Amino acid sequence: MSVPPLVIICGVRQTGKTTLTKNLTNQAGRVMVYDSAMQFQDPRDNFTSVYQSPSSLKANISKDGSFRVAYVPKDKRADIDYFCQLAEWAGDVTVIFDDCGAYCSPNMLPDGIEDLVRYSGHKNISLVLSTHLPKDFNDYVFSQASNIFCFHNESELALKKIRENTGDAVSLERLKTLPLFTALHYSRATWRWEFVDNRHI
Repeated sequence: MSVPPLVIICGVRQTGKTTLTKNLTNQAGRVMVYDSAMQFQDPRDNFTSVYQSPSSLKANISKDGSFRVAYVPKDKRADIDYFCQLAEWAGDVTVIFDDCGAYCSPNMLPDGIEDLVRYSGHKNISLVLSTHLPKDFNDYVFSQASNIFCFHNESELALKKIRENTGDAVSLERLKTLPLFTALHYSRATWRWEFVDNRHI
């Protein structure tokens, strides 16, 4: 399965966000992860781990060939723009931003992420952004998303944010009772149930 251009994944802890991210990208040959929560360090995930060293990160990516690199930043906010610049330089890559709430908010989107969202199509870059609360993303990111996966969430504030950006009210009430590893999937104005496990994606 090819990775869609811009995927947003949201839901409370332990509902399946990281599992879905890994499943969506496990066949991609060129992947960069901004692994601020250290969720991509299991050897079974087949990533090269790079810790707190931007120079080592650059040494592990290239403009051609395969690579799967999970970068653990020393400073979540300070390192992100350089990480994004390298992704843009490499091109033709899937870029994962895990735990976006640590460095994104409705009023603060790092310049590097904004540039990738805005120009990723020209560089053949796919983006996957995950967070606990939809409010961590500003409206521009939502407006550009090709796919949104929503896991269990009982927060009215969270539901309001998704409702404002999709126009759907009825389906979102189901998020309050979703079981683990089940997501509501929004793609081109179509909501549907989707069970997330390694056999499905």
